[in-house]
Amino acid sequence: MDRMFRVLAFWTGIFTVMFYIGDMQKTALLFLVQTAFFLAVSYLKLSERMYMYLFGAYCTIFFIGFTWYSEFILVPMVSDIKKKESLLRFKQRLFLFSFINEKICPCGKLWAW
Repeated sequence: MDRMFRVLAFWTGIFTVMFYIGDMQKTALLFLVQTAFFLAVSYLKLSERMYMYLFGAYCTIFFIGFTWYSEFILVPMVSDIKKKESLLRFKQRLFLFSFINEKICPCGKLWAW
């Protein structure tokens, strides 16, 4: 199991380099910290169960953090014009779908089957 944490350290290290090259220094620093964590944990020679507990705790913290970030910090960068255009396209597709559905199934149900 310690080798899997080294594999995780390797991949987070690869992402660190890619984020740094892409001028995303904050994200590169975050992944560098994760790389150091995975590498340090991989050399602790813990039991299989403890490695699983650590990975479960890591996943829990990541999911909570990602949900918090995407809900409260991440700001969509779509302009109002694009929003209106995509909403209009969605309404047109929905109307077209309901029109086709009425031709296939005149009973008024959403699906023909």
